[in-house]
This record gives sequence, C-alpha cells and structure tokens, in this order.
Amino acid sequence: MKPRTPGFWLIVATVGLLALLPMTALTELSPEEVIHENESKQVGKPWNYADEYRASERERLSNPRNLKVLLEAEAEAEAVSPYMKSGGYTGPGASKELQAIVQSFDFTSDGVSDRYRAAQQQMYQITMMLQREWEKGFVKESERESAEAMIKAHKGDAAAQFVIGKGYYRTSKTRDYENALKWLLKSAEQGNRQAQAELGECYLDVAQRSSTPEQAMIESAKWYRVAAEAGDAKAQYGLSREKDTEECVKWLRLSAAQGYVPAQVDLWRKLSHTYSHGGTITLKLKQEALESLMWSRKLAERGDINAMNEQADAYHNGEYVPKDEAAALKWHRMAAEAGDAQMQELLWSLYSTGKATYFDPVPVDEVEAMKWCRILAANRNAEAIYAVGNCYAEGRGVPQSNVEAYAYWTASLLRWGSDPGGDQTELAKRLELRAKMSAVELAAAQKRSGEILTDLQINSMKKQAQFNAKQLQKSLDYR
Repeated sequence: MKPRTPGFWLIVATVGLLALLPMTALTELSPEEVIHENESKQVGKPWNYADEYRASERERLSNPRNLKVLLEAEAEAEAVSPYMKSGGYTGPGASKELQAIVQSFDFTSDGVSDRYRAAQQQMYQITMMLQREWEKGFVKESERESAEAMIKAHKGDAAAQFVIGKGYYRTSKTRDYENALKWLLKSAEQGNRQAQAELGECYLDVAQRSSTPEQAMIESAKWYRVAAEAGDAKAQYGLSREKDTEECVKWLRLSAAQGYVPAQVDLWRKLSHTYSHGGTITLKLKQEALESLMWSRKLAERGDINAMNEQADAYHNGEYVPKDEAAALKWHRMAAEAGDAQMQELLWSLYSTGKATYFDPVPVDEVEAMKWCRILAANRNAEAIYAVGNCYAEGRGVPQSNVEAYAYWTASLLRWGSDPGGDQTELAKRLELRAKMSAVELAAAQKRSGEILTDLQINSMKKQAQFNAKQLQKSLDYR
C-alpha cells in the first residue's frame, strides 16, 4: 500500500480537531441572522413567504384565545342560519345547545386543537340534524298544527283553514300544493282576504312549475284581484306582476302606499327606469322621477344601500333636487357604513388623498382614512390589510408600531393563498423593517398575525350570518 504523505495526516488532524469543537460555535446564528439569511436569498426572486404564512396559520390554530373566539363565532353564526329560524330553532333553542359546547370547553390545557376540532364536529352534527328536520317539513297533520286548530278548520273556521293551508305551502322546502290549495280555497271562499292573496300566490307558483299553466294563471289572477280590490297590499303587489305597464304601476302604487316593501322596491325601479334613458324630459317623466326619488328615500331610510347611493347621486348631479355635495357625501357615507365596499374604498381614497371619484376635494384626514382602511381590511380586502401595515410602519393615523406593521403585512399574504407572491418594493420594505426588529418583536409579530387572521375569519363568519338573516328577512317581506 502506498504510504500516506505528511500533508494527508495534517488534514486528518485538522478535521479531528474541528470535530471536537462545539458545533454551535460554527453554525448557530441569532434568530435575526437566520431570518435575514433566509430572506436575503429572496432578493431578485419572486416574493414567496408561503412558509411564513403557514406559520401564522399554525399560530392561529394553536393559540387558545383564537380557538375560543372562533368557536364562539361559529356558534353565533349557526344560530341564525335560515333553517334554524324557519324551523323555529331561534333564541333559546338551538343556540343554547351550541353555546353549551362553547361554555364547557377547556381552552387552556394540552391537546386544545384536537378538542376544538371535536367541538366543531359536535356543532356540525347538531346543525345538520336541525337542517334535516327542517327539510322534512310537516309530515303529519297532528305535527303541522295543534289538534284544536285542525278541529276548527274541519268545522269551517276560515282563520284556521288559512293557517293550515299556509303551513302546507310555506313552511318547508317540500311544499304540499294539493293540501295547500284545498285549505286555502276553503278559507278564501269564506272571504278571508289573507287566504285569497295567498291562494293567488300559490296558483302562480303552480303555474310556473306546470307544463300547462293556463288554468292556474287564470285562478291566480282571479284570487289576486278579489283580494287586491278589497285592499290587500300583498295581492295588489301580486296583481302588478301580471299586468301591463300602466296597470302594473297602478297596483304597485296602491301596495307601496300601504308600506309593502317589495312593492316599494319594484315601483322605485320601474319609475327610475322610465326616466333614465335620456330624451325629452316631459312633465310626466319629471313627476315620475320625483316619485322615484321619494320611494328611494323611504327605502334608503330602511337601510337599502342601492337607494342610499341613488339619493347621493341625485344630490351630486343636481337632478330633480338642488345640487348639494354635503348631502351627497352624507348618503354615500351611510351606504359605506351599511357595508358598501365600493363606497368604503372611495372614502378611504378621499381621506387619504383629499380627492376621490364622486366627491369634492376635502382636507386629508389620516385618522378618518385609517378608519375606512380598517373596515376594508376586516372584510378581507388584502390591499387594505397591507395598507394598515403601512400606516403602522409610518405612524399615519395610528401610533407607530413595527410589530403591528409586520403582523399586518404577514396577514396580507392571504391574498395569494398558499402560494404568496409580490413585488420587489414590498419585499424591500419587509427586509428593511425586519432589520430594525429584535427576535422578541418578530415573535410578537408572528403571534399577532395569527390573531389578525382569526379576527378576519370571525368577521367573515359574522358577515355570512348577517347575510343569511337578511335573506331570511327578505323572504319574509315577500310573504
């Protein structure tokens, strides 16, 4: 065998000596150095913080505070679901069962994530059970109404017949048209105005589902007219849907004057349509425009966002009302406060820059701008979430905070889902901020970003619950 050279043994000795030294002395970096080393590799490449975003998600789902508020929000959202309301499970019904799960939950000891998922499953099983019960509808007469009400109906009581007929028609997804028509007809023939209007609606529904709708349409119009001429607002609205323009407007006016919201909405839209296509403005068109604005005002005062914006546009343009920019801004602000995202963005722009579409210039107001930016951020507008971080980084409208700035910038990654990307300007800003932060601050920012993501999810659930409640109320308004 060839003898080893002195140089070989020198190398071996050096390697052995190095192996005896503590590894930390050669490889361990401070938390800040590790962060900077990893981020510096991103310079010149697409911005990709998927790992950091996943870390925020892990923080979000391991923090007991986050799990507690998430479970509470889920219970609240489920308690206002349409199938619970329609099935009579409101208030101290289903919500008590769901809240009991939240109240008995231990959020402090080990294994909290697993118990959170188990509690979610319990809540899901309860709500699905209630939904199945709702979808079954009424299965027996004894379950549909009390024995006393059914006896009254069989003896000819018109009010009881109407209630039972409406129950067959309205209460569940699976409608029993045969029994609904039978009981409603019995009540309508005795002069019950509510039953007459409901019968018109039921026949119209049958006609729309039939391949031979002629006879059902005749019956629908007949009973609608009987109730409408007797002054029933719902029947007047129903009759308006079967007539030509002039006759339609006549019945809509009669129904709307009684406060029937669907008629007010349709009348407003129909009158707006007649004068919004240009041409010569006749006296009739001007009267219809003013009437449309009147109904628009009533609906705006009830919270209709589109009507609020129409009021604002009328004052902004000076059409049929004196031009008034202050009034226009008031109505646009009300629409923004009611949830109009476009108006929220415009107000954010207005107070950030002093000018925006639809508005006259105003003094820049960083606090007011931050208010609307936060509202947009809470609604998962990723640009606004990032902008909130900018405001904290620069101390605009809020006290300066590196932790809050970095937390919001991290949370804004949700705009790219599981594969975040961005531009080099944003990357440079993050690198610059990280260079100023200690390891303690970075850890606090990571925790805070998890809380922000939780709050965004909760707000999303609440908005869905509010939407469900509005849809339910809308369906009730049309009944």
